[in-house]
Amino acid sequence: MRWIVRRIRYHADHPVWLWLTAVLVGTLAGFATLGFRLSILAVQGLFYGSAKEQLASTAAALHWSHVWLAPVIGGMVVGALLFLAERTKALSEVRAQSVAEVIEARAVGKGNIGFWPGVYSALITIVSLGSGASAGREGPAVHLGGALASLTSRILNLGARNARTLLACGVAGAVAASFNAPLAGLLFASKWCWAIMPCG
Repeated sequence: MRWIVRRIRYHADHPVWLWLTAVLVGTLAGFATLGFRLSILAVQGLFYGSAKEQLASTAAALHWSHVWLAPVIGGMVVGALLFLAERTKALSEVRAQSVAEVIEARAVGKGNIGFWPGVYSALITIVSLGSGASAGREGPAVHLGGALASLTSRILNLGARNARTLLACGVAGAVAASFNAPLAGLLFASKWCWAIMPCG
């Protein structure tokens, strides 16, 4: 494995290697987002007894106390996770990170995003949405895809230009998997990328 990483680092700036790495990053981000979605449904199954995405129809069949208590308990767990994040400095702010951090990393951070804040934000969102919070999964999914891309860039010791390109690939893979729409992921990442500065 070390030999492979050394060879990739040596040829990292070659366009063919960059293309292959981009495909790998997009695929990893897509599968990570798929796991993220399935984890939300698994937590939802624990809270509501159903792992279907149509939560409103499931909740309508439950007793009102169940529907009221599930988000309260989920909110308490999320509060405990945020408290833990503040004490351990796992997150830069006491909230799950999202698209804003990815845009900032693209614009001024040379494409660098911390890996563990991405994982921690995903965990907070899994509990929050699985327990019935009214929010979206796309922001944390984008952040998770960007975190995986940034981790790959650091492992391969890529420069800022290629790191930003891989960041866009991670974002595209995450959006594509989140919406089941590959072209939407591509268009989202390219529009977002060019709105700040030309990619690459």
